[in-house]
Amino acid sequence: MNYEFTIPSGSLGLTSDRAIKADRGLSRQVSFSLLTAKFGDGYEQRGLNGINNKQEQLSVSFNNREYREGNLIAAFFDSKAALNFDLKITNNRDVEASTPTEAYETIRVACDGYNLVYVNDTTISIQAQFRRVYEPTA
Repeated sequence: MNYEFTIPSGSLGLTSDRAIKADRGLSRQVSFSLLTAKFGDGYEQRGLNGINNKQEQLSVSFNNREYREGNLIAAFFDSKAALNFDLKITNNRDVEASTPTEAYETIRVACDGYNLVYVNDTTISIQAQFRRVYEPTA
């Protein structure tokens, strides 16, 4: 499974679009917003709460990147503070046998925070937390 986002040309001094791919070992936690009514005999009723009831938290890493790329990623996250961006996900299905909508999924996310690890004089690693949001492009 691949996760990537694009830093568009014209932002952060780029002259062309730049695709940034996250490293392997990604974490995608899914939960659902539910309304629950519990009764005294152990019986309960559940129903989905709202139309956008799927909640997702994603933990992604960008390990051992050159400072230039690491600083670009951090600057992009800083520029998107409280704003959303699109994250393209290539699912684990057989891409050759799948239709494009089955093989690829694009979700809108917000970066809730990130950690910088200064590995050495030329290398930086970033761990970021994304949250799926349901809103128009910022």
